[in-house]
Amino acid sequence: MMFTKTLFKGGQHGYHTFRIPSIIALPNGRIIAFCEGRVTQAGDNGHLRLVSRISDDGGKTFSPVNIVAQNDPNRVGNPVPVFDKDTGILWLFFTGNSQDASEGGIAKGMNKTTIWVTKSRDMGDTWEPYVKLSDNLRQPGWASLAFGPCHGIQMTNGRMVIPANHSVFNEKKGIADIHHSHILYSDDHGENWNMGGALDGPETDECSVTEVEGGKLYFNTRTINKFGRRLVSYSSDGGITWTLPVPDDNLPDPCCQGSAIAYPREIEGCKRPLIFSNAAHIHKRINHTIRISLDSGKTWKYSRVLGSWKSAYSDLAVLPDGRIACIHEGGQDYYYEQIYLTIFPIEWIME
Repeated sequence: MMFTKTLFKGGQHGYHTFRIPSIIALPNGRIIAFCEGRVTQAGDNGHLRLVSRISDDGGKTFSPVNIVAQNDPNRVGNPVPVFDKDTGILWLFFTGNSQDASEGGIAKGMNKTTIWVTKSRDMGDTWEPYVKLSDNLRQPGWASLAFGPCHGIQMTNGRMVIPANHSVFNEKKGIADIHHSHILYSDDHGENWNMGGALDGPETDECSVTEVEGGKLYFNTRTINKFGRRLVSYSSDGGITWTLPVPDDNLPDPCCQGSAIAYPREIEGCKRPLIFSNAAHIHKRINHTIRISLDSGKTWKYSRVLGSWKSAYSDLAVLPDGRIACIHEGGQDYYYEQIYLTIFPIEWIME
């Protein structure tokens, strides 16, 4: 059964706009949808909170909008959840800024992004006090630092991996205008978080990471240089080093965010099929498309357009029954009118 419903709509629940969605499906069947609740305006700066809605019936109904993190009247954003199957702890990473911290101001060194984490021991019912992450997770010369935005993963060996990105100060121009994607990781169930490898070569930015066959990591990023394609990279050592990112000619992209996830069931001999979601157009944020790769992202055998309307950011999760959940921004007249949830069987993509 396939269905689509609105989870967050601008102008409701005391918020001007909802943006930057992420989603996680927990082993007990619970679905948690996160996003930024932008209180007074639609822009990236200003008064922003992290909010969520929870479903315990497979996405049929959801709780009211809950505040997960806030620093009123300042900004918190870019939610990235990851669940540790060994400990049962749900982690949530996010960033913080002052309300007047624009991207330009951060690039000029006028403001500094802070990075935070909170965790839940009861599947998202309650959250522990936020903890500011160490500046050791930031290299000298970095200006902005952000997560995802999308979900994190736990590898089959237990390592938790969080996609992130940063900007680097350009001494010639006197501004931080060089962008690269990187990861954070933990091998001790979140006791310590470490900085993994960053991508070299073409500028990369918002990103998604997942594990494919053979224990490799697959990194899929948008690009600041606007190739009109997604950039991809691989790691064979758990994200410490990465191959040089290259454009995937089969993944058109209008410089927008996207989401990749591994499917935990075999399809046509592939033990870890790769699923990808984005606004699939070179110039415009339209044609939201879901794709399946059976060879770790080298080719994309199946694809289907979820909707031809205006669309932007999205995230993917796999429910315990094998269905796919896609949370996505969109609207008929405006890219950020609403945040929708669409749930569908994987066979829908393959029809």
